[in-house]
Amino acid sequence: MRSTRLAVLTLAALAAMQMGAAGQQTEPSARADTSACDGAPDAGFTDTSNSVHKPRIDCVAWRGVTTGKTETTYGPGDPLKRGQVATFTVRSLTARGVELPTPSRDYFTDDQGGTHEANTNILAEAGILDTSTTSYEPESPSTRSFMARVTAGALAFGGVQLPTAPPDYYTDDSGDPNELAINQITDLGIVTGKGGGVYAPGETLTRGQMATFLARELAALVEEGRIDGIGHSGTSDDVWMQNVPMDVIAMVDWSHSGSGHFSVVYYDDQGGYGDLVANETGEASGRSPVNFAGDGPASTWEISADGAFQLTIVGMGDARVLGTSISGSTPDVVDGSAAAGQVLEATHSGTGHFSVVAHTRSGGYGDLLYNETGQYQGAALVPSDAVWLVVDADGPWTLTIRQQ
Repeated sequence: MRSTRLAVLTLAALAAMQMGAAGQQTEPSARADTSACDGAPDAGFTDTSNSVHKPRIDCVAWRGVTTGKTETTYGPGDPLKRGQVATFTVRSLTARGVELPTPSRDYFTDDQGGTHEANTNILAEAGILDTSTTSYEPESPSTRSFMARVTAGALAFGGVQLPTAPPDYYTDDSGDPNELAINQITDLGIVTGKGGGVYAPGETLTRGQMATFLARELAALVEEGRIDGIGHSGTSDDVWMQNVPMDVIAMVDWSHSGSGHFSVVYYDDQGGYGDLVANETGEASGRSPVNFAGDGPASTWEISADGAFQLTIVGMGDARVLGTSISGSTPDVVDGSAAAGQVLEATHSGTGHFSVVAHTRSGGYGDLLYNETGQYQGAALVPSDAVWLVVDADGPWTLTIRQQ
């Protein structure tokens, strides 16, 4: 189990933070949470109808991150305690399918026997909480600064790449020990501040605000994080019963070392056809999308093989990233967000099928960019909302953003 530590705030990192035009603070924008929250039912809390956080409260209740203060009340305006932050964070990572470590020791002396002790130790073991002191203060109110640190740490542990030099979004967090984390989660769209370049790092976090933090955190983990410990192997035809966590978009790495036919099809939780993941002959390997374009949730996997095979489900954070150019020789799923709205040039030197399909960040269908057979060279315009590029190929291929 890897342990991802928060980046240390350095003068160099602060100096690298970019300012907006004419020295003005960059205006933050919120991340859409549809990939984690779409379809969330009303949680049934009677005290959230007037809260701006209600949709995210319903979402985190649906995902099992919170159960409310009672069956019918949530307390959106109530202050959040540091101990509760630990428990909510553990639940959000667990909901996403992130494998958390078993604590090797008891890290804090002031949470003994407390409701949240087990979870503070889990986050400490994972490197998400500061362990330079033995005091955690679980009953103290959580500040917005502290929540930013924990959120950034949870995202990093979950496989989300934190920006190393984000813009300096706020004027009131200079010198705050968590300034880098505040700007990192703002750059990822987790928070947008209170307006006018104000973040209010020392202000106590409310339960309603916590729901928004966590709903967008879940969306980031869904779209950019990793999934741990989900795989299956065999040597002949098989059926694998495995739901993809949270029924969201992911990828599956597959390989086969036999000489005959190899195919993988997944079906949804109602037995309906989902998608054909692989359809090859002989030795083959590749990466294919899971639950894209509404083809899910993946639940039952039917494998046809005449030799050793391996399937491994991975999160979108493991996708290779298209900078200006990327190449491969097998099917792949690429983070092509840099190509959105750009002209994308493609080459293929295989003898069989070659296609590239653009999808939105939530996995929705965008456009079929290429659909060819054999050797190919050409260009296509990528939709402005495209993020994921799904490549099917049987030989060497390249994707390059045309330089204007």
